Amino acid sequence: MEPTTTVAISRWSGGSWKLMEDVVVCEYVLTVYMNSRRLVKLHCLPEHLDELIAGYLRVGGFISTNSDLVRLEIDSQQGTAQVYTATNASARPALTSGLADGQDSSRLKVGRATFGLKPEQVLFLIKELQRCSTLFKLTGGVHSAGLGTAQELILYRQDIGRHNAVDKIIGSMLLRSIKPEDKALVLSGRISADIVLKAATAELPLLLSPSAPTHLAVDLARRLGITLVGFARNTRLSIYSEAWRVKPESPARGT
Repeated sequence: MEPTTTVAISRWSGGSWKLMEDVVVCEYVLTVYMNSRRLVKLHCLPEHLDELIAGYLRVGGFISTNSDLVRLEIDSQQGTAQVYTATNASARPALTSGLADGQDSSRLKVGRATFGLKPEQVLFLIKELQRCSTLFKLTGGVHSAGLGTAQELILYRQDIGRHNAVDKIIGSMLLRSIKPEDKALVLSGRISADIVLKAATAELPLLLSPSAPTHLAVDLARRLGITLVGFARNTRLSIYSEAWRVKPESPARGT
């Protein structure tokens, strides 16, 4: 299935109507079964589906390591996926923004990773994410997420939903055994508390975006020890938590 299609539209411009074609992103529906039981129906962009599923399971607490994922079979024609997990794999409900009050965040922790970035490196990763976002430039219908080091953006994924894009990054990390302690999660849009929870689940110490965080996202990032950077655009950025990873002269804890 292609990620885009064309549709006929009527456009009002300059005081007159014009019939034309527009490129829109395709929305794919994938029903996931875990150990022969229906788990979830995901509305997504039809690419990197194995990573999306692996990330969804990892963030939801159904698996914690690659070895917990025994088998994964995707039938793209039927829109179904069969997942078989190890018998010791847990079965917690998926994380949502409803957990942002901290009731269940106690089981999450981000290690005291000493990895940090200079402001110029943060802005470079944001620019790299935007450079890769060709489908957004074409359709305006997707969100982007990336995984960055101090030198480069090593992963880029996109989807119709922010959460799916992040799950694809986390799933790719799981399937490729990529270590999180010296990586940053880079986003194209708003940072909400559930996105912070996903980053914490993957033990990623930095979360970067050109957009704004919510107050719950800031509060949670501070409690979990994640460096949250928003409004990273052009030559400026704002640090909302754990500033020492970007601004070395800041206190070792807090802002």
